Amino acid sequence: MRDIGDGCDMRTTRAIALKQHKSLGDVVSDLARRVLHRPRALAVRNGVPLLPMNDRKAVVASETVNALRDALP
Repeated sequence: MRDIGDGCDMRTTRAIALKQHKSLGDVVSDLARRVLHRPRALAVRNGVPLLPMNDRKAVVASETVNALRDALP
């Protein structure tokens, strides 16, 4: 089977098309559009993409981290 990207092969794509009652071309186009419009990470640190924070006001103190770590079994 030919690979069309991200481990998705034609057999899988055909199954998606049948399930969604779409043509194979429509499914391939939808998959390509999803890949092209994926949100990108804003920054990278040590090769790891950083996710955006929802609440920049939240601050975690060392005491909180230590208390949670100490509470683990």
